[in-house]
This record gives sequence, structure tokens and C-alpha cells, in this order.
Amino acid sequence: MFNRKFLNMLVSLMVLTSLLFGGSIKATAAPAGPVDETKVPHYFGPNPNWALSPLRQADVVVDLTGGDGTGAAAQAIVDPQTGAITAITITNPGSGYTIAPTVGITGIGIDAAATAVIDTSGVVTAITVDAVACSLV
Repeated sequence: MFNRKFLNMLVSLMVLTSLLFGGSIKATAAPAGPVDETKVPHYFGPNPNWALSPLRQADVVVDLTGGDGTGAAAQAIVDPQTGAITAITITNPGSGYTIAPTVGITGIGIDAAATAVIDTSGVVTAITVDAVACSLV
């Protein structure tokens, strides 16, 4: 078993050896100046960065239920800056609707509301956004 004095001498010798034979510290990642954007992150500027990125749900789910029909589907378009729903696009108009289906919107935001419109043939022709519901950021 090594004693404490021997271990201290060994560590000191290792440190000295590394300093004498190539143990110099190079500052290759240091910025050239306070505005060198290649090395210094631009936290509050025009470029997005992970530190200030809002944690939003990528997609908002739109469900069309009721109305005695089937197959209608839609997708919400969300503004990436505000998290507000800007429009709802119909991806499948469905069929057999006698009354307009109820539009359910789920996601990270609150108070979103929309109304579906059907035509005389029983398909969903439009969805009007009544309340845009900004997401919680």
C-alpha cells in the first residue's frame, strides 16, 4: 500500500511533467472580441437559440365530432412567433353530415374555438376560427 507522502509526490511530478512537456493551455474557443458572433452566442438578437426557445407543442389537434357524418378531418395552422391559431385547413371534408360537427381543439394553449360549416351535400366546406388561443410560453 502506498503512503500519502508518496502519492503527493507522484501527483506533483505528473503535474510538473505535463506543464514542461506540452501542457500549455490554448484558448482556441475564446472569442476574438466581444462581438465575435462565431464564438459568442447571440442570445437576444434576431436569431433563435435554444436558451430562449418557447416550449410549445408542435401540433394542435383538431377533432370534428357529431353532426351524424363521418370522416371529416382538419389541421390547425399555428403562428410560430405567438402560438396563436391563424387558420384551420380541412384535410378531409367527410360525408353524411346533417348538422355541422363540433370542432374540438386541443393543445398547449387555452380558449381556442372554431365553428364548422357544411353544405347541402353533407360535407364540411369550411372551419372558421372564432378565438385564436395563444399558447402558454
